[in-house]
Amino acid sequence: MLLKNLKRFSFVVMMAFIAVLLVGCGGDNPEELLAEAKAKIMVDSSITNLASDINLQDKVTIKDSKNEEIVIDVVWTATESDYFSIVVGTDNKVVGKVTRPVPGSEQPEVTLTATLTYEKKTTERQWTIYIAPLPESEAFTIEEAIKQPVDTVVTVEGIVTYIMAKKGFFLKDETASIYIYTNGEVDAAVEPGAKVEVTGSKIKYYDLYEIENPTYEVVEAAPTSGFDYASEAVEITVKDADAKAFKDEESIPNYGVVYTITGVVEERGDYNDLYIVGPKDGKFIQFYYGADETALAEVKALVGKTIEVTALVYDHHSDGYWRILPYAGTAKEVESVELTDQEKVDRVVGELGTAYVENQEIMGDLVLVDGNAVDDALVITWESSNETILGADGKYTSPTEDTSVTLTATVTLNDAEETFEVVVLVKVGVPVVTVLEAVNSADDSIVAIEGDVTYVMPGHSFFVNDGTASINVYVNGSIPSAIQPGAKVKVVGTKDVYFNLHQIKTPTSTVVEEAPAEYDYASKAVEATIAEIDGKVFEGAESIANYGVIYKVTGVVELKGTYNDVVLTDPVSGKNLYTYYKAQSEPLDEMEALAGKTIEITGIIYDHHSDGYWRILPYTGSVKELAGVELSDEEKVTAAKVELESQFVENQDVKADLVLPLENSKYEGLTIEWASSNEAIIAVDGKFVAPAEDTSVTLTATITLNEATETFSVSVLAKFIDLTPGANLFFSEYVEGTGNNKAMEIYNNSGADVNLEGYFVELYANGAETLSPYNPPIALTGILKNGETLVIVTNNDKADQELKDKADLFSGSINHNGDDVYLLKKNDEILDSFGQFGVDPGDFYGSAEGPNTKDMTWVRKSSVTTGDRIHDDVFDPSVEWVATSTNDYTGLGSHTID
Repeated sequence: MLLKNLKRFSFVVMMAFIAVLLVGCGGDNPEELLAEAKAKIMVDSSITNLASDINLQDKVTIKDSKNEEIVIDVVWTATESDYFSIVVGTDNKVVGKVTRPVPGSEQPEVTLTATLTYEKKTTERQWTIYIAPLPESEAFTIEEAIKQPVDTVVTVEGIVTYIMAKKGFFLKDETASIYIYTNGEVDAAVEPGAKVEVTGSKIKYYDLYEIENPTYEVVEAAPTSGFDYASEAVEITVKDADAKAFKDEESIPNYGVVYTITGVVEERGDYNDLYIVGPKDGKFIQFYYGADETALAEVKALVGKTIEVTALVYDHHSDGYWRILPYAGTAKEVESVELTDQEKVDRVVGELGTAYVENQEIMGDLVLVDGNAVDDALVITWESSNETILGADGKYTSPTEDTSVTLTATVTLNDAEETFEVVVLVKVGVPVVTVLEAVNSADDSIVAIEGDVTYVMPGHSFFVNDGTASINVYVNGSIPSAIQPGAKVKVVGTKDVYFNLHQIKTPTSTVVEEAPAEYDYASKAVEATIAEIDGKVFEGAESIANYGVIYKVTGVVELKGTYNDVVLTDPVSGKNLYTYYKAQSEPLDEMEALAGKTIEITGIIYDHHSDGYWRILPYTGSVKELAGVELSDEEKVTAAKVELESQFVENQDVKADLVLPLENSKYEGLTIEWASSNEAIIAVDGKFVAPAEDTSVTLTATITLNEATETFSVSVLAKFIDLTPGANLFFSEYVEGTGNNKAMEIYNNSGADVNLEGYFVELYANGAETLSPYNPPIALTGILKNGETLVIVTNNDKADQELKDKADLFSGSINHNGDDVYLLKKNDEILDSFGQFGVDPGDFYGSAEGPNTKDMTWVRKSSVTTGDRIHDDVFDPSVEWVATSTNDYTGLGSHTID
């Protein structure tokens, strides 16, 4: 009996063990999984002429039969070579390290091997790499190299003076300094104080002289003590450092110079940037955010303190100040400077010289400050050489001709006193015209208007109406507190049109009459339906009459688009009024909280969007919830027809299956039945078959709800598409994220696995019709299985790790900015395009208000089954693509089609 029980127990254990094995294997063949993983390993397309380091995948992610992810490690090896090696960086990233041979050499050949192991099974994949020899170059001093034309290949030698982690290093010789841009980790042997020889292309990045794509070699190792910055440092005041010449070659001697500076540490701006400020003069220099992290942390810990610090001059910012790189261990607190009354007065006089510029043009009242935060007891009094046209209080009166006026400020603190003098040009006053006349004035002309403020957009602009029309006054900053709805103001400035919005820019605004305690917008409101407002003429001068009009309007609140725009919708006509996101926040929040409800608001028309709708600015306190409106069957059918009219555009190009809705979810029981004039090309279910030539097809929808019925017809143009001989591959996802987060995804919808030999991706930047040498074609390799994707990610260390983990292939040619064109090709045949070839759209494709192709992820619609081979036609991403959000990588690596 015991033996029988033991046998039974052994059988149960064995079966359980087998079950565990089966569950663990998931029924998947490890060799098949490895083969799939191997096919997904990609390397940079430049391996046939490799000139710089390349990133190598350390993992491959695949899915088993249960759709669960399996992560397989990749181990890289390379045949022994003096020119290529595998290294692991401090961030555990695997890098193929390149050392280029001397100019004129044969290309060294290296075999690169990726080894994958799973469930005790192993497979390999190999590539042959050819290393590009160094270009012919000439040895220069650093000063001579700087003076060479851009893109000249130069060789320089000098001492390393500063290293910026994962970015580059500064090099100096006895003539000058230059920045070596490595765009990645600097070799460990390159330490401050080492003598290094560098060969690369001389460039100018903004005002910083650089060598990019460098090959460098340590000629002499750094001394144990490193770079002796202390003996190099020049003691200087912030004021004197700030005053260093910045003008082309005159500024060269200041780059890479080491200073010891004393001043007060301050944090300024939205990003809490660090500055060192001269206590006596208020001059400042910024600590560059890309400096050594330890050094920056030491400075940040001393905010508000007076410090002494040793730093290297990095560059000169376009806003007019120098930036420096502090050395770790040099920032130390010193005794703060107690300013005398005279020194405070001197500092304020210096600040007045920055605020009031010689010969600045005055066309309205001038704000003349009467004090300064340096000391509450300090007083500033003003005198004018011509009180009749520019008073000591800054009041402006138009002269008969342009007149120079000397303003004198007396700065007093106790017994200390100094004067500041500046000459300004008081311009002949522009005669006040009606707002309508100002609107019709030539762009860039100077206009003067007077009228009532009707709406204030905080930090942005305000509207002025004088009874003839309204105009937007664009301040783009803090709006004086006296400018409130109901105040009468005089505005002088430059007439402009921003898209379709008439504006006055760079305004001088004077309050003529103060605003009442409460602005009576309600009595000025015109009651109208959304459909009536939407139907207002938008064409030239006729549209002016709708700008700045105050409406009382009713509709249903909807949140639309990627950014949840707050929209008021007419339930009958389906027409929309969008709110503008820069409106006052309180009514916008109230409307958003009432999404799905029927409300009434009072608001002012802001502008007419390029996508064809008006935008409104609701007034605070005007949002009221109303009882919902019950539509008749006829109204519901009409509303459904209006929605179809907005979805289907007459003569739109059709190159993929159409989604033909059969119902409208808003109206229960409503049905839509479709008919096609050519079912062989576009069937009644929307299925598309490419015709032999472009063919017009009429689609007709019959909309029915009980006894109510309507018909809708639209003619579309079915496009001829040549699907031979290239396989049916197309772009399926586009990532244009913040910073360096860029990727393109390709989907195989050919019905079979595709050998990618001969397939390329090309980037054409900013409307270019030829390829840039900086963006060579991306050669695709390996096998792309049917129904799977290939993800190409920028070869940039700064990209998000989450994005890099999705990569099948890294390439430096993935560096788009929202306004560039991608082509997918097999040899010379175009299989797909993203953007409009040969056209620079500005900053992006799509809507200015979003979504657009700037800082956004777009996914190809599931109804699209082939690429857009007409690469030079107008590109609207919303036709075949759906925007998700910024830095959204969740869908990369897979794609769905209908």
